[in-house]
Amino acid sequence: MSIDYSTIFNSLPEEKVLVGIVDLHKNIFGTSDDLITKMRSKQKLLVIIAMDGTKVIGYKIGYELDKNKFYKLVRWGG
Repeated sequence: MSIDYSTIFNSLPEEKVLVGIVDLHKNIFGTSDDLITKMRSKQKLLVIIAMDGTKVIGYKIGYELDKNKFYKLVRWGG
């Protein structure tokens, strides 16, 4: 297994990666919980993606709550 990491600031990942994140989220939680809509609504978005080839195997999403607080959500699958 060869794992590659990507970091994206202030924008959503490309569509095929975004679909992989949503699929992984559904696999872990059974639902997507409007994940894309929530990501689009964040002003200062950070997305870190772990991929094995073209498959998303983990992600970390964070965003600014205010000037002094940053929220992060970490999910790893397999």
